[in-house]
Amino acid sequence: MKAKALQNASLFKESLEMILDILTKLEENPPRSMNDSTLKDDINAMNRVLRERSDDSILNMPQTNNKKTVILHRLYSDLVHVLHLTKPGLIVSVSLRMMEISLKNGITPTAPISFSCYGQMLASSMRMIEEGCRMGRLAIKLVEKNALSLKYKPVVILGCNQTIFWYTKPLRAIAEAHQAGYKAGQQLGDFLYSTWNQQISITTNYLAGQNLCTVQAACKDYVMKRLAEKQQNL
Repeated sequence: MKAKALQNASLFKESLEMILDILTKLEENPPRSMNDSTLKDDINAMNRVLRERSDDSILNMPQTNNKKTVILHRLYSDLVHVLHLTKPGLIVSVSLRMMEISLKNGITPTAPISFSCYGQMLASSMRMIEEGCRMGRLAIKLVEKNALSLKYKPVVILGCNQTIFWYTKPLRAIAEAHQAGYKAGQQLGDFLYSTWNQQISITTNYLAGQNLCTVQAACKDYVMKRLAEKQQNL
């Protein structure tokens, strides 16, 4: 909870150090850089496992009730968020570890985030577009299937569409998906990822050639809502 509070206060370096310290106490190895040859070998091994497994077998994996596994996976999910803002080069290693936990121990509430992050790594870092999109589709299906995962829907929509699906889907479809992420975040009270989804939806619609009057109206609505929120906080 303290590590999460540090994130909310934008103290990302301090939050990173705390999460890594907790993971060390849980006997987890530190994240590896992409220059580590063992990391590349382990990624190749994971890809072989994923190719051998059908989508149905993954979607029907049992949920784990092991509290340590649930907490461990949630810690790694928080770590990914911090790494995006501090040390993005370590996200590859963390996404692999999250996948290992999910496939070995069963589905946790944050499991869809692991598929989203791993898909991002495959598509963006390894240029394995088809495989990355498969992971993204599985992430979306898992977050819809598991009621305990539903609160992570905005972040999964954001990650999959911003970093994976844009390789293959039309920009208008990406904008619509982010708008759905915005609405989901509003309904779930996840205003951080709701806001990010709305920002990207407006930007993507602009790039897709949406009528500029419509884009202007959307921008004005976005700005007015953010100003109203700031006034409430004051």
